[in-house]
Amino acid sequence: MSTKKTVPSVNTHTDEKGNKVKLNVNKVNGLRKLCRAYDHPLRQKLLAHMNGGEATVTELYKRLRIEQSVCSQHLRILRDAYLVKTRRDGKEIYYSVSANGMATLNSAAYYV
Repeated sequence: MSTKKTVPSVNTHTDEKGNKVKLNVNKVNGLRKLCRAYDHPLRQKLLAHMNGGEATVTELYKRLRIEQSVCSQHLRILRDAYLVKTRRDGKEIYYSVSANGMATLNSAAYYV
């Protein structure tokens, strides 16, 4: 038997006027992941180098003069947050900026 507590997917809070406010924890955690993925200078440089096109890991790490493993790790973070998408062509994987991911980030930032 597991003693691990399960986190509810919706938390209810009360505002200053006594109104109940529901907070979708899964959406908040997804937004947190999205913001953390974008909020790194190297990842922002990677996105800038892909802006308007595609690039391979090799092209990106050579342009930015970083180690291949560092480049791959940061691309994985961006991919997990849906800020970049991939396309395979034979052995090569091409990375590009995800319009949907950036639109989501931009929409969330609108309210800040």
